[in-house]
Amino acid sequence: MQVTIIGVYDNLEEARQTQGDLETSGFAGKDIQLVRKDGDSTSSTTSQRQGEGGFKKFFRELFGAESSTEDAPLYEGAVSQGKYVLTVKAEDERSMLATDVMNRHHPLDVAEKGTQWMEGKQGYATSATMPGTTQGTSGTTMPVIEEQMKVGKRAVQRGGVRVYQRVSERPVEEQVTLREERATVERNPVNRAASSAELQSMKEGSFEVREQKEEPVIEKTARVVEEVRVGKQTSERTQKVSGKVKRADVQVEKLGGENDANYRAHFDKNYASSGGRYEDYTPAYLYGSRQATDDRYAGRSFDEAEPEVRRDWETKNPGSKWEQFKGAIRHSWERMTKR
Repeated sequence: MQVTIIGVYDNLEEARQTQGDLETSGFAGKDIQLVRKDGDSTSSTTSQRQGEGGFKKFFRELFGAESSTEDAPLYEGAVSQGKYVLTVKAEDERSMLATDVMNRHHPLDVAEKGTQWMEGKQGYATSATMPGTTQGTSGTTMPVIEEQMKVGKRAVQRGGVRVYQRVSERPVEEQVTLREERATVERNPVNRAASSAELQSMKEGSFEVREQKEEPVIEKTARVVEEVRVGKQTSERTQKVSGKVKRADVQVEKLGGENDANYRAHFDKNYASSGGRYEDYTPAYLYGSRQATDDRYAGRSFDEAEPEVRRDWETKNPGSKWEQFKGAIRHSWERMTKR
C-alpha cells in the first residue's frame, strides 16, 4: 500500500534540504513534490503540475473529494501564507523512514498553525492533528514512542601512586682496635768477663728496628636491604544503574459517544469561559476514567486515592499542573464509579 507523507516548512532552504535527504534515502524524485507560492503566481517545482489549476487543484487531487473540506484548505492556506509544502509517496513499510527524514528538518506544527493560516475562511474547522502524526491518502499514522536506556561504561582516572627514589646520607660510627709499635733503647751497666761469642761479635756493623702502627681504613659496600614492588590489582564490581524512560502511548476513544458528550458538557460548564481548549483537557478526562477502573483503586473514592493518582499523573505528565486538571479527572473518575 502506498501512502503520502506531508510536511510544511517555514523556508525554502529547509524544504530543499529535506527533499535532498529524501532522495539520498532512496525515494524517487518523481514521488517527491515541493509546492510553493512564487509572487503573484503559484507553481510546483515539477513541470507536470504547471498549468493544471495551481496548488489548490493539486491538494484536492491529493486528498480526494471527501477530505477537501478539511485537509486540502489547510495546506492551501499554508502555501498562501508563503510556507512550503513537501509531499512524498512511499510504500507503507517505508513510511516511517520518510517521516523520520522529514522530522529532522523541523516541520511546522499543522495543528498549531492551521487556525492562523485559515483565518478569514468561513466554514472551516481544523482537524486536531498532533505534532509527529503522519497524514496520507490511506489515513493517519500516530507513532507510539518509547525510550530505551542503554548503559555503557568508560574508564575514569581516579588516582594512583607515584614512586620516588631519593638518596640520603646519615652519620655512622664504629669502634676499631689499632695496634702501634714504638722502638725502645735501654742501656744497663754490667761488670763481667766477655764470652768468646761476644769477642767474635766485636766487628763494625749495624742493624735496624722499624716501628709499625695500624691506621683505620674505610671501605663501603652497597647492600639491598628492602624491595618496593609497585603494580596494579584489578577487581570487578556490579553497580545498579537506575533511570527513567518515557513512553508515548496512543489511546483511541470513539468521538461522539456518550462519554465524549458528557466530558464536553462538563468542559463547557467549567473551563470554556477561561479560554481553555477541550483538546487540552481530553487527556485528563480519559486518564480519570482509566484510573477509576484500575484494580489498585478498587472500592476507593477519589479523595482516598488522590495522593497516589496525583503522583502517577505528575510522573506521566511532567510539567502538567495537577490543580488545573484535577476537576476533569475527578469528574470522569466519579462518572465511571457511579455506573
